[in-house]
Amino acid sequence: MGITNTGGKAINGWKLEFTAPFEVNNIWGGKILSHEGNQYTIESAEWDGFIAPGASIELGFNGTNSDNMQLTLNNVELNDVPIGTVDQTAASSGIV
Repeated sequence: MGITNTGGKAINGWKLEFTAPFEVNNIWGGKILSHEGNQYTIESAEWDGFIAPGASIELGFNGTNSDNMQLTLNNVELNDVPIGTVDQTAASSGIV
């Protein structure tokens, strides 16, 4: 999954919030700040919090998934700005 800064100002620290129908574990490129039920808040790692305009960072995680489970993140927000829904089957294309 990627985060791209499409704005004109640098992002200095990011926070990604979402609801996932699976358990998130083994995260890289960020750290879990909170986890309550299916709601996750992930913040930038110490080394990837700064994102210049037009630049991107990559993060990812493994998750516990049962057969036929949806791989969609819902209620996605980046720094408290709603993004919507992100299908994790397409996350490698950097759609966040």
